[in-house]
Amino acid sequence: MKHVEIEWRYPDKEEECLYCAESGRDIREFISELAQGLEAESVKVTFTKNQVSVDESSPALLVNGTPLEKVLEGDTLLKGGCPTCTPIVGKKVRFLRTLRYRGSTYLEVPEAVVKRAVRKLADLE
Repeated sequence: MKHVEIEWRYPDKEEECLYCAESGRDIREFISELAQGLEAESVKVTFTKNQVSVDESSPALLVNGTPLEKVLEGDTLLKGGCPTCTPIVGKKVRFLRTLRYRGSTYLEVPEAVVKRAVRKLADLE
């Protein structure tokens, strides 16, 4: 059985901002569904959620330890300021990750992007 590990890293703040909260919730939900669907193809998918220092990193989704945007060659990651984190942290936060995928730009990670990365790493594509 192949194993694909997905890790959601998000900044350690007193409360989650709108983008981190929605992304984390969405990711948990569709990873659970994806894991169930891939069991029949002999792929085990695990999910972990870890907080990192606000100064250390922007939110990131890692697939087998590699940032999602690097797994999917040709997709790009844009970084910009996060308007909902800044009031929570009390200083300007420079890390709202924005993913450009197949010509569209997303503030939250699309389910199709994660599925594609998992299938690629499980040699199903």
